[in-house]
Amino acid sequence: ISNKNIFTFGLPLLFNNLTFFILMWFDKALLGKYDHLKYVTFYYIAFGFYSGIMAILKTIYTVFMPYIAGFSADSQEKIQHNFQLILKYFLQIAIFISIVSFFAVEPLVKLLYGLDYLPVITAFRLLIVLIILRAITNPIHMFMLNVYGLVKENLIISFLLAASTAILDILLIPLYGYKGAILAATVGYICFIIGALFVRKIRKMIWGTMVLNNLGCIAMPVAAIYLLHLLGVKNPFIFLVIVLPVYFISLIIIKEFKSEDFEVIKKIIFISS
Repeated sequence: ISNKNIFTFGLPLLFNNLTFFILMWFDKALLGKYDHLKYVTFYYIAFGFYSGIMAILKTIYTVFMPYIAGFSADSQEKIQHNFQLILKYFLQIAIFISIVSFFAVEPLVKLLYGLDYLPVITAFRLLIVLIILRAITNPIHMFMLNVYGLVKENLIISFLLAASTAILDILLIPLYGYKGAILAATVGYICFIIGALFVRKIRKMIWGTMVLNNLGCIAMPVAAIYLLHLLGVKNPFIFLVIVLPVYFISLIIIKEFKSEDFEVIKKIIFISS
């Protein structure tokens, strides 16, 4: 390995870790300065739940990595097809986990911390948006680095993510507290996705039909939650029993899973075992 490889490939990856560190701690440092200690505590607990869920997605990320590395020798058409599959897997797993955790967090917080910590529920439910966005950015990041070797491009949009989040943290946290921090991170990840669309190879892999299908998978459970709320349903377990079937029905309607998906899953299990 030459020094050139270390500086041109290794250092940008090191910056990605620095970006993650900024996203993890910068908002909490500002919250400690501008917000009341109890709200900082609420946010820390909610972020702990969020980090636990992200650990699941991180495991999926690690399992997919050796599988994705083999795509670089494939045709562009095959790479695009595989990107859509990987994105679908990440997104649907994230949506499923988000639905379950959205309702599970309420009884869990009441059991572990009591009624004085109810704001943790609101904070965590707002953080669920980041779970969905992270599920979208993970495949983009993986294909940019492991398939196309677009280290510089990945560095630029990672910097865009970190810079936009940090700037918005400075602007929003003094005004809105932890909600400002969550909004800043949300906008930051949206900036990452928009920045990735300026990379031609990534833009060509994201089809309009795929975007509409995935939006439909998100919209149907959200609509069910809203309707149940209008009907006065408050029990989280009743919500879960109704909303999860709606989610799976939406997958069937838009034909998100096919026989070839199971073949891919078998290959991943075989490679990772």
